[in-house]
Amino acid sequence: MSTDPGSHRTYDIPFLEDTGSNYDDWKFRISMVLRLRDLMGIVLGVEKCPPEMATDSKDQDAVAVIYDKWQTRNHQALAEITLTLRKEPLKYIKRHLLALEIWEALEDRYEGKSQHTMAELLGDIFRTTFVDTVPMERQLGDMREKVHRLKDLGHTFKDSLIVTVMIISLPELYASLRQHLFMKDENTLTMDFVIRQILMDEKPLHTLR
Repeated sequence: MSTDPGSHRTYDIPFLEDTGSNYDDWKFRISMVLRLRDLMGIVLGVEKCPPEMATDSKDQDAVAVIYDKWQTRNHQALAEITLTLRKEPLKYIKRHLLALEIWEALEDRYEGKSQHTMAELLGDIFRTTFVDTVPMERQLGDMREKVHRLKDLGHTFKDSLIVTVMIISLPELYASLRQHLFMKDENTLTMDFVIRQILMDEKPLHTLR
């Protein structure tokens, strides 16, 4: 939970789970809050920590003010992040005193760029078998989310490959649609187009059951 000291507005940010299973959603949401607070520059290291001491004693007061303001903003960013962490990720970053260090440590631990995570996502996609007992929108959305996660991790697909997986994974009730889609020009078979076609066909199929 995060409260804007200026507007008193509260944002409910789900805790980052110990396993990091919700890291992508957590990162997106906490990033939005940090941007609203104008703290992302601190978190990403764009706003560097200014010197604590001035080289000229007559400038010391001005330098001290700038340094203190930066430290306050760093502490605000630290609070925004750490107050949304569960026990395991909190334990992992406790030694860090800078928001930038915490952000990078969490990315290193939970970003999911490991071959293991990518292999799991790829396996889930290519083992997909849609069923007609669950809304197609939910099943298609789940596959699209996995594709987007892989793209975020640097693994991109051609639409034609994912489209093929979607079509061959359709339940038998969609056999005529499957045949119709395979007869289409490959250039027209984008992921969005195929999803629209499947969802358009879903209501009549449910009516026939």
